[in-house]
Amino acid sequence: MPEHRVLVAAGAEDRVATVLPGSGYTAQGPLLAYPAAVLRDAGWTLRTVVWDGVCRDFDVRDAAERISAGLPAVLAGGTADRLWDPAVAARSGARVVEVPGADHSLEVPGDWRRSLGALAEVTAAVEDLARSVR
Repeated sequence: MPEHRVLVAAGAEDRVATVLPGSGYTAQGPLLAYPAAVLRDAGWTLRTVVWDGVCRDFDVRDAAERISAGLPAVLAGGTADRLWDPAVAARSGARVVEVPGADHSLEVPGDWRRSLGALAEVTAAVEDLARSVR
């Protein structure tokens, strides 16, 4: 697995979330930045993974399994993303947001409205998860 750093934004000690970017995407991208803002505004501690090398899809899967085993999570993917595996997502126990026609960045090529809707759907799923954790 490539080296990584974890940046921590302190909040509540009993509500901690990990922001885990996938292959070719950073935590500054809107798909992760907006949900992170929801959690930060709700007082959560955020741990953001920053990859220091080339991140491959199996690196992300391995890290996700170690970080979130048995914990509440949101997994989001698009049907046009070759790395998205709906069967694996369904078995994970996480809340799954699947966007028809979306690519790895959850963008629907040629349809900014659907892309923006996907961003809103993922952000709302994270907000729901945050509210459900007490």
